[in-house]
Amino acid sequence: MRRHLAFIVALLVLFSGTDAAEAATVIKVGGACTKAGLIQKSAGKSFVCAKKGAKLAWILISTPAGAKPAAPVAIPDPTPVVTPTPIAIETQAPTTPKTPAELSYLENVLGEPLFTVVGTPNDICQIATTQTNGSGVRQAVTLDDFGKYQFTLTKNGLGTSATVQAKCTKSGEALAVYEAPKTVVKTVSINNFPTAPTPGQVVKYQITGTVDDQCTQENTFPGSAKTTKTITLGKTGAIEATITIGNTTGLWQVGVICKLSGSKSVSAQVAYATVSANISGIPTTMAPGEKFSWTLRATPGDTCDISTTFPGQMPSTQTVTISSSGGISASVTLGSRTGTLIYAVSCAKSGSATAVASVASASAPAPTTPAPTTSSGSRRLTQVCISAGAGVPFETGCQTDSYPFWGLSFCAPRSTSGAWSLYISGTLIQVAKDSGLDSPSMCPDASKPLWITIGSMISSNTLTPQSFLYEVHWVYVSNSKPVTVVYPIRVSVS
Repeated sequence: MRRHLAFIVALLVLFSGTDAAEAATVIKVGGACTKAGLIQKSAGKSFVCAKKGAKLAWILISTPAGAKPAAPVAIPDPTPVVTPTPIAIETQAPTTPKTPAELSYLENVLGEPLFTVVGTPNDICQIATTQTNGSGVRQAVTLDDFGKYQFTLTKNGLGTSATVQAKCTKSGEALAVYEAPKTVVKTVSINNFPTAPTPGQVVKYQITGTVDDQCTQENTFPGSAKTTKTITLGKTGAIEATITIGNTTGLWQVGVICKLSGSKSVSAQVAYATVSANISGIPTTMAPGEKFSWTLRATPGDTCDISTTFPGQMPSTQTVTISSSGGISASVTLGSRTGTLIYAVSCAKSGSATAVASVASASAPAPTTPAPTTSSGSRRLTQVCISAGAGVPFETGCQTDSYPFWGLSFCAPRSTSGAWSLYISGTLIQVAKDSGLDSPSMCPDASKPLWITIGSMISSNTLTPQSFLYEVHWVYVSNSKPVTVVYPIRVSVS
């Protein structure tokens, strides 16, 4: 028996001798220790040395509930012997704190609703929508390590309103109610549309209205059929149109018809910018038989009357339309006669222009004016004489009591429909006009009841005997068409 007790004491000394220093130290929970599995008591509590994380530390141990301490063993030796009993180590598995689920939304940069689910990290959530447009959305998502997940739904898909649900395994359930933003309806308008566009011009104008509105744009160019296309006003509620106008003049119309913004139409007259008429290329002096070329510059598309009076001939008139380049040209060879060559141009838009040339033989200068019919011995001019061909409806002769004025007065039939005019010969310059008045005292012949008076005045700069050429135009209507009769006259002053 004594030998058995001595063996037990030796074992206890063997196991505890290496930790004598630790046994003498006051042990605290979490304090550092040196040997895993070592058990020590301190202040009436039991501690075990165990690995915690990357280091060894003391952990408090307790006796399981209901366990009875072992009965003490009587040992003759004064050193008490403690019999080890089963121990339990209190441990607790790490847990992730639960975060209640939250669901919210805001618009992203494209104006679409961006939803955000917030909850327990790595939680699994079921997303479901109940909406006015379509059958809804069903999908499972996993929250990231920060407990967050974002997803985008479209306005068109959600419709005017929708309920979005996030049902999470750990975080619970969250709801968000989506309401489509109310559309602010704006009346469509067309801005910066040109008021006087020209052919070939590049035009830019703006169409504004309700955001994302769908519209139909109509274009009707001069001389072309109407064209249509669909446009969307987009997130800004505006769109810019760029159009190149063709070379045809006339009315240009643009119309816009929108689903929400209503309709608007504008128009403009496409026309060339007005250019003043100008005739060039006609020398001021030429010889008979000479060839020359002239050019008329005027507004493109304009209609012009060109009256040409060659030496010794009556005026001839032609009507031309100015090309899109703004000019026309022609080559002319003069005849054998000498005298004054006159080109007179009258355009509907471009105004008038005149070019005059003197055609004379090289051996003798051309006269600047016709020879006077009479002469005055005193250099004071007092007499005006009018001469014309046979068959004119007015009297000719000399007038001495009205200088410097002269005139023609005669009776005319009512069928003239109102137009007797006096022009400077070879031009379209009108100097007088009269429609006539009923005058039984002056015109007793019932077939010619209208009293006509037309005339002009001799320029005060005329100091020497001279002659001037005029034309009397009689315009009347025959078979619903205007007819013009021209009577050339010569007015001589002496």
